[in-house]
Amino acid sequence: MSNDRKSTPRNDDFRLAKGRLLADCIAAGLFVAVVCGWFYWSNLSTGTPITYDGDAPSALARINAYAQGEILPLVPLYVSRLNAPFEAAWSDFPSEDLPFFLPGLLVPWLGLANATTVFVILLHAFAAVSFVIASTVLGGGRVAGVGLGILFGLAPYGFQRGLNHINLTAYGMVPLLVMVLIILWQQRTIISARVTWGICAAIAFVAGLGNPYYLSWFLGFLLVLLVAQSAQRAWILALLTVTTFAGAAAGFVLQNLDTFLFILQHGRNTEAVSRNYWGLVQFGLTIPDLCIPVCPPLGLAPGTLARVVSPASSGAHAGREPDSLHWDRRVGCDHLARRGVRDSHRIESRR
Repeated sequence: MSNDRKSTPRNDDFRLAKGRLLADCIAAGLFVAVVCGWFYWSNLSTGTPITYDGDAPSALARINAYAQGEILPLVPLYVSRLNAPFEAAWSDFPSEDLPFFLPGLLVPWLGLANATTVFVILLHAFAAVSFVIASTVLGGGRVAGVGLGILFGLAPYGFQRGLNHINLTAYGMVPLLVMVLIILWQQRTIISARVTWGICAAIAFVAGLGNPYYLSWFLGFLLVLLVAQSAQRAWILALLTVTTFAGAAAGFVLQNLDTFLFILQHGRNTEAVSRNYWGLVQFGLTIPDLCIPVCPPLGLAPGTLARVVSPASSGAHAGREPDSLHWDRRVGCDHLARRGVRDSHRIESRR
């Protein structure tokens, strides 16, 4: 990358900016954690899970299996204590490991119920922190970054998914993926070109370990970038995009390798619920999800923050499967996208 390309934050000021970034991340993450802690205080104080409905029993069983050391991440999942006189095989369908393994690490200290609740709270805080990081790296203002990061961390989408779909509650990767796309699009550097390559590949790899609903749109944009860079004969940038794509693909293959091996050995589980391409389109992230702020009716109840923060808690939305993301999350991502477009125009005008 040539020296005339924009570095955000500027390389010579980056170390000074780290202190402010750390303070902003702590402020946003702590605020969101406190609000979520108040929201889930009845669960924490009584030691009960957030819910027993839907997929929650399955999530609790998987977290407990990790806590007991019966299964480990990224290897075939067999639980000898279940399905006697045989053993339970949990690799017959793809599933992310980290959202279940990490709360399992907290179980010995907090117990199963409180460990899962605390982990859900941490996922909300992580969403706020990741937004602040992305906004800062892309040159956004501190007030806007922290404010929108808090809104992003308190997205009703996260409360609605909750423990039921804890792998989708880990939506904090979205701002970082948007950040990577803008870095590749605008030819930015973070500290140095080598560090930029490492950051992009690392974020893509972690995304590959996560849910494909969040990964699919990211890979689609990477392919579009690759075509544009190839058309412009920007081979160095194209190589960076390919490296990022390879990181995501490597994470995806590593995460699902146990399922691939199980299918080769035992065949497909024809009884398992699966998502086809329609399911990916219906529930995955799309461009409108990132740009168009649509607010569903909240069904407010006087004096109840839960009704404000989480429409899912109201009768009108109980058990409702969201087809798209909610307004505050969209506005936040729209802020990042608009900032990227504006800075891109500035770069072009300077050239």
